[in-house]
Amino acid sequence: MDVPDNVDDWIKLADEGTLLSNNYWMTCEGLPERNEETITISAPVEHVFDDAALCEIMEKVKGGMPL
Repeated sequence: MDVPDNVDDWIKLADEGTLLSNNYWMTCEGLPERNEETITISAPVEHVFDDAALCEIMEKVKGGMPL
């Protein structure tokens, strides 16, 4: 995710719901291990992180399938 520096700004909670904006996902499985302070990873724009994507990810994890 491209997230603000301030952790408190990552998610906005309200009575109406939770706001996550401009969030995308990708798996880091299979990428080489790196020991760096900051790493930039580009996620495909078709990998929008929303409720449907979360359900799909959880089903794959539950089934032991790769993401």
